[in-house]
Amino acid sequence: MVELATMEGARRRERRATATLPERLRSALTARGWVRRPEPRVRFGQLVLPGVSALGVDDRGAAAPFVAGAEELRAGRFTHLGATLGLGDRTDWFPRSASPAWQRALHALDELVAVGLVAASARVPDERRAWYEVATSLVRDWTRRVPAGHAIAWSVPPLARRVRNLLLLQAFFAPELRKDAAMRRDLLATLYDQAGVLATSVTNHPADPWLIAAANALFLAGRFFDGMEARRWAELGTTTLWAQLREQVREDGGHESRSPVWQGFVLAEYLLTLAVLRADNDDVPMWGRKRVKGMADCLARLAHPDGTLSAFDATAVDGVWPVRELLAVAAVVLHEPAFAVAPALPGMWPLLVVGEAGRRTYAGFSRAAPVTHARALRRTGFFVLAGEAGDAMIVDGAVRPCGDGVAAFGYELAVGGLPLVVGSPVGAERPGPIATHARSMRARNVLVGTGARTADVASVETRYTVRDGVQFFCGTIRDFAGLGPEVRYRRRMFCVPGRFWLVADDLLGPGGFVGESLVHLHPDAIVRADCAGRPVVLVQRSPDAAMTVLVAGVRSLGLAGGVADPEPQGWYALDDEAWRPAPVIVVRTAGALPLLTGYALVPRSAGVAGELSLQGDAFELRASVRIDDRLYELTAVQDEVTLR
Repeated sequence: MVELATMEGARRRERRATATLPERLRSALTARGWVRRPEPRVRFGQLVLPGVSALGVDDRGAAAPFVAGAEELRAGRFTHLGATLGLGDRTDWFPRSASPAWQRALHALDELVAVGLVAASARVPDERRAWYEVATSLVRDWTRRVPAGHAIAWSVPPLARRVRNLLLLQAFFAPELRKDAAMRRDLLATLYDQAGVLATSVTNHPADPWLIAAANALFLAGRFFDGMEARRWAELGTTTLWAQLREQVREDGGHESRSPVWQGFVLAEYLLTLAVLRADNDDVPMWGRKRVKGMADCLARLAHPDGTLSAFDATAVDGVWPVRELLAVAAVVLHEPAFAVAPALPGMWPLLVVGEAGRRTYAGFSRAAPVTHARALRRTGFFVLAGEAGDAMIVDGAVRPCGDGVAAFGYELAVGGLPLVVGSPVGAERPGPIATHARSMRARNVLVGTGARTADVASVETRYTVRDGVQFFCGTIRDFAGLGPEVRYRRRMFCVPGRFWLVADDLLGPGGFVGESLVHLHPDAIVRADCAGRPVVLVQRSPDAAMTVLVAGVRSLGLAGGVADPEPQGWYALDDEAWRPAPVIVVRTAGALPLLTGYALVPRSAGVAGELSLQGDAFELRASVRIDDRLYELTAVQDEVTLR
């Protein structure tokens, strides 16, 4: 018998004895610790996004919003999901005081984009070099101290954003990386590895917005790197993007989440994809282009005329572009001038996505004042009751889960181009009783009752119609406010363009009800109540953004704002993480069922005399609205509406 280990050792000694000097040198240099693996190959001239090369000093003004974020990073402070934490000079990548959601947002490394945009618009080379050091130090620290495969840091949401952000980092600092070969090699290596992990993770990830973000990251990485594996990433990303566009986006362009925030998030991902395909003269499926156009149109319907996104839910996502920027990119990528609402290409993201050619295209669009039209997004469940130019009521035609139950058929309203009746945006990580209130039913413009907050969601029924110029929405649910399945709640909303909106709530069934109908106003609104005779509330934010509130079928009328105890009421969250007191009209009602109550919102009517009366039963509603010397009589029977 011969020992195999002895034979193998003899063979190695024999090979060493007969090897030539070049072969022995090559063997020594390729031993562990001498050299690293080859640098991943990249496609020549691939800029990740078309506008990377278009950024310069002239864009410094547009980069101003990113300067603050870059400075916060340099100071060791990170802001995600509405909460700011100081993580020190040596970043604590897993702070115990932060939730897993906040940590996942941290590991996306979104700060790299802010640093890159500020550096791209730097005025002097030394400033650019300083920002390069900040960005590369952050990447080195993350790579060395965050364990590979960590359940939080390497989950799909942060991994998808991180791959995209690292791709942009190497594009922003391409000149510096050409001189810093070691950093370039390390950056490309970790980027390549993370893209490979993302490709493996995508196959088991559920169909949600983060799957779309992951597919888009693979699409970008696959077009940036060269080789067979990169081609597989591009193919997987492209296939997943088109499949999820069919699955997650409904035919009216609304995302299945019914969240305006996620609507903007998903639209941004597809606009990135279409911009890259457009720059490379690649084809886009006609149905895909049509669906993305529908998404942009849906987002425009869910935004107020001033570009403020409606806040029907408390969803918080980092890095969602403003509505005007999203629509500007959609105008260029889809060549739809109707989306070009800003006078010039706004912000840094649009320029980064469409480049200088896109900026010239946008400048060539002729822009007229956008007109809001009545629209029913039936498959997604939103409805727009449009008045004159700058006036629009956005109706959430379903029930909305809240922290204490569900809110039924809420709405927001803009008059004269500015939001007057608003939602309550709140960061997901914002703590405290006011934040808890902002996630509750009482933070929405709905009817709330005492007792259990329940509803039979399966029994929701909605109707929408336009008759003789009157826009009409009706929503019905059962088991409202814990009153039992035999109690039916119905909210009917009417719009007579340029005259008034009418909101009528009725409860049908046995028993009684005690509750309040809440109307949350913008914190800049000035409110004055006139209680002589019938109560009337005057609301004004500007000379054009004004309305009168007429009430009927109420027990009492109240105003609240900035209340902290015993239960918060009347607060509005700003982008600077501060709460502002905001007025709330409280329409109180009580009595035996059937019960009918409601109010009319009369635009641009400061100082007018008005009166509202409501009568009805299970089948018919009759409303009379008097504004000065004019009387409007509405009658609604099922879907039939008449106005006299």
